[in-house]
Amino acid sequence: MLAESRAAVVAAMCFFAGGWIAGCGSGGSGGGAIRPASVKVSPTNGTRGVAVSAVVTAELPDSVDPASVGPDSIIVVGPSGRLPATLDAKGTTLTAIPSSLGYANDYFVTVSAGLRTVGGAQLQSPVSSQFTTTDRGGRPAIVDIARASAGPTSSV
Repeated sequence: MLAESRAAVVAAMCFFAGGWIAGCGSGGSGGGAIRPASVKVSPTNGTRGVAVSAVVTAELPDSVDPASVGPDSIIVVGPSGRLPATLDAKGTTLTAIPSSLGYANDYFVTVSAGLRTVGGAQLQSPVSSQFTTTDRGGRPAIVDIARASAGPTSSV
């Protein structure tokens, strides 16, 4: 009975820790699954004013298994469709270097559920994120809809 209670407590701790506790299946020799909430994507979801020279990264709770990295590991989609990207896995981070980001555009990122850590843990489901690049002046691309709909103004 005591062993069953201890196992239940450990399982609950692993669940609520999001896979960040050693031995909970987030990496190491235990295998298991990686919860999407434990994957940190940059630029973070909803970020505005991202430089057009930005790279996209996904940080896993344990070292990325290079054998699990393929052309669909991180997908970046912009107004013209999917962008070609160079992928690089180092330690816990997978980096996508998009071919070119345009000014004042929305981009959508998907991190594939096929990614694994060296310990065998696999991402449970895809992770999605969205960001907007800066305009040519270096400012976040934001349109003032009220002002734009009011029409041109003049000053005397």
